[in-house]
Amino acid sequence: MVLEYHYLTQKEAQELDNELMSDTIGYKLEQLMEIAGLSCAICIRHCYLHLFCQYSDGYSSQFSSSQTTPSQIMVICGPGNNGGDGLVIARYLKLFGGNPIVVYPRKGSHPFYDDLVTLLKSLSIPIIPTIDEIGPTPALIIDSVFGFSFSGDYIRPPFNSIIDYMKKCSNISAIPIVSIDIPSGWNVDNRYNENDTLLYPDIIISLTAPKVCTLSFKGKHYIAGRFVPPFLATKYNIDYINKIYLNNNNELFTLL
Repeated sequence: MVLEYHYLTQKEAQELDNELMSDTIGYKLEQLMEIAGLSCAICIRHCYLHLFCQYSDGYSSQFSSSQTTPSQIMVICGPGNNGGDGLVIARYLKLFGGNPIVVYPRKGSHPFYDDLVTLLKSLSIPIIPTIDEIGPTPALIIDSVFGFSFSGDYIRPPFNSIIDYMKKCSNISAIPIVSIDIPSGWNVDNRYNENDTLLYPDIIISLTAPKVCTLSFKGKHYIAGRFVPPFLATKYNIDYINKIYLNNNNELFTLL
């Protein structure tokens, strides 16, 4: 953790997103999700390479007969943009030789999410609506439930039970958790307190830039999603991020 780095507030993160999708910059939501999901999936494979089959054909549910099917990676997706990122992540995890299963309790309102689900089905990736249908214990959980738009302490069903499930998997079964952008249930503008009983992942992959709530995070912290033009990075005081990418000789993700 480097305290002199600027971490975005919820307001700044939303304003930055709006500017990226403005007429001035020109991104579409679909483009941002695709870049974010691809970048996160590459980062996840980098961190957990042992969970990926090196000889998968990548385009079906079948793996090479000489290979054991890789351990299951569970991607839990919420109804918003963070969940959409998760749907993209699951697709690339499969293409990279992983064995993902998607938990998707509530569909997002954007029509594009239906297209993302269709893509998952074309790769025979299982999609289940509830944790009650979860089979074998996964080897890794990707937390893509809530992003920086989440506010408030109350988490409505079924997501309260889902977050409790992830906490149990982490605390009792020692299953590693990777949270996308921010850990689900964290207040974006409040720094994590060690006395909190919130979900505490092993890895956070912040999108675009880290958020205030992750200032005290002691696990591995990555940045992914290189969307921001230089003038906008300067405006939001996050131009240090591109320097980190360059110093680490990274392209799509980098360790903070």
